[in-house]
Amino acid sequence: MAVSLIMVAFLLGGLALIFGPTWWLFWVAFGLAAVGVLMAPATGIFDDWY
Repeated sequence: MAVSLIMVAFLLGGLALIFGPTWWLFWVAFGLAAVGVLMAPATGIFDDWY
């Protein structure tokens, strides 16, 4: 879920810069990516690295 959220955020941020730039959408995407980055270690994403 965290990786999917980060990927959607990067896609939205890229589209916001291409079609505009639409700064409000860029910052919303930035916030979504930040939530995804914080959610990743909280869900134990690095526990199965080996």
